Amino acid sequence: MRSSSFLFSALLLPLSLGGCNSYFANGLTKTYFTSKVSDNVFKYNSACVRDENWRIANAPYSTCRMFLKKGLPFSQYQTLRLEEVSDKQISVWVQADYQPDFIVKAVHSEIETPIELDNWVETLGVPTNAFEKGKIPTTKQGEVPDEDEVKQNLQEALTNLEALVTLRGAVRKGVPAEIMNRINEAYPKEWTHLEETLQIADKMHHGVSLKVAATEFFDEPPAI
Repeated sequence: MRSSSFLFSALLLPLSLGGCNSYFANGLTKTYFTSKVSDNVFKYNSACVRDENWRIANAPYSTCRMFLKKGLPFSQYQTLRLEEVSDKQISVWVQADYQPDFIVKAVHSEIETPIELDNWVETLGVPTNAFEKGKIPTTKQGEVPDEDEVKQNLQEALTNLEALVTLRGAVRKGVPAEIMNRINEAYPKEWTHLEETLQIADKMHHGVSLKVAATEFFDEPPAI
């Protein structure tokens, strides 16, 4: 009898240590020990499980934590879902630090992931920093981003995205990607000058050299 009592006490002892808390979220029980994790992790866990908005939305737990970690409000997640951006797409784009408005534009332009965007940048010879301004602005601790500057930067990134989609469309209609790549790498500052770029591509497609074809449109010599 004494040994049974001792065994029962031994089984109960671990349950009383560490301040164990369990919550039910998205069909999974989230268990953690408040004394064993950092305050930040506890804050994220607690917010994701207790916040009514995240619970009602039935958002993936990992997505909720990602939004909280990056300082993004639930309303931006809600907007993305209303724009028919899937949870999987939200996860990969936000993980890559892109702003919600940019994500919506990219997905609606049939660019499913940041990797796909990078592939088109490489294929078309677009400057690699063309979409940096579409990312979540980073500031030093205590600083607040300038709203006007953020909006202006985002608009520039969206304009660049529209240009990339136009060039992608030309390639899909038969303009060789190699030609587009050569033009944009030779004239990186002019890559968004779509009319000129497409006319140069057409001339090159018919056998005219890049240097001769570009002379009519661009004053500067090719960068490469």
